[in-house]
Formats: sequence, C-alpha cells, structure tokens
Amino acid sequence: MHHIGVTGVMLTFPDKSSQPAQAAWSCKCLTHKCAITLGYALDNLTLITYNSHLQSYLSFCKLHSLPLNPTPDTLSVYVVFMCHHIKPISVMQYLSGIVNSLEPCFPDVRNNCPSILVTRMLAGMRKLRGFMGMQCKRALTKDDLITLLSSFDPTDLDDLVFISIVLSSFHALLHLSKTTQPDSHSKHSFHKTTLHHSVKLTPNMFSFTLPTHKANRYFESSTILIESHVGCLCPPQPFLQYLTA
Repeated sequence: MHHIGVTGVMLTFPDKSSQPAQAAWSCKCLTHKCAITLGYALDNLTLITYNSHLQSYLSFCKLHSLPLNPTPDTLSVYVVFMCHHIKPISVMQYLSGIVNSLEPCFPDVRNNCPSILVTRMLAGMRKLRGFMGMQCKRALTKDDLITLLSSFDPTDLDDLVFISIVLSSFHALLHLSKTTQPDSHSKHSFHKTTLHHSVKLTPNMFSFTLPTHKANRYFESSTILIESHVGCLCPPQPFLQYLTA
C-alpha cells in the first residue's frame, strides 16, 4: 500500500490494482478525441438551426447598434422585436439556440435568458401576439391515396419510391423527416438512414429499422412494423415492387 496526499486528503492506493493496464494518450490525441466527441453532442441539423438563430441575434444587435453581450435587457428587447415578426413560440426556440451558441463567450447567458425580465416579456408577447392563426395542412385520407395510386407508373422508380414512402408513412404514422432526406445536403445524416439489410419480410407484414432521430439522442434504434391490409391500399405491394426495382 502507498499513500498520496491531495489537498489535505490522504488517498490510499493498493500496490496491485485490479484495473487493466492502459496506455497513456498524448495531449494531441486527447484534444483530438475530445473535439470529435463534442462534435457528436448535437445533431448536425440542430447545429445548423442554432447557427441560424445566432445569426438572427447578431443581425438584431448590429441593426440596433447594441453590444453583443446577451444581458437581460438586450435579450428582452430582442424578444419584443422578434415577436413582431415571427410567432412567440418560435422566439423561445431561438433563445435556446442563442444560449447554446453564445455560452462559450458569455457564460452568464444561460442565467440571463430565464431572468424575470425576459420571461415576462415572453409572457406578455404571447398574450399580445400568441395567436397568429393556425396553418395546418389537411390530413391525407384514403380517397387521396387512391387518387395517387391511380396516377402513378409502377415501372418508374421515382413513382415507386414516392408511393412506398406515402403508404408506409400513412400506415405507420411516420413523420416525413423519418422517411426522407432534407433538400439541403448539409443537413443529410447517414446515421438516420434506414439500411436495406434491416428490412424483414413476412407473408403478413414487413419491417425496417430507424437507426435514430432527433428525439432519440443515444442511437437506440426503433423497429417499424407495417401489416398487410385487404384492398388496393395494402402497403407491402408497392414496397416490394420498389425493393425489386
């Protein structure tokens, strides 16, 4: 046994440790590994969104000749200004991105954002401009799906992909972001792509694996099961045609 004193506390270490021997990393290696790990802390799409929120705040400060320091006073007037242009609930999301982006430079921003002044400004703007009219798309019906099926070409790969996505999403209640890629290539993530080998087929259903999504931060995959149905809206048929093509 040997003893080491650390800040007035005596630590006792056994002569033989049960821990496996591990090679020391160089400082360069430690820095490199930490940089990679930090890159995985936030989803790529989230980082792009946060950057957009930060640009909004920086443009506001430049437009009004205000210092960049996100004090409660600056954040409160930013809230009022932005709530006159977008929905208050969206401004709350903007604040999250601003906090995440500015915290390395301004450590107090996480305490300033939920301050009484900022939260009451948000509460007041939600009462003044909280209801700006709901703009929801009409839900798809079975008649809509029949119309799609009557107009698609079963020999065209693009049509097969489209019908497979629509029917699979409809029957499994999948959000389109889980079955499609964003238009912007910078927002693509292979980690969220369903792979061909994860597909399983049985006479009564088919299944595939969603590797992850935005709400699933630890890559715990989800298995989607879609059963066969009687009639022309049976989802496995176009899906099998797509796989064959």
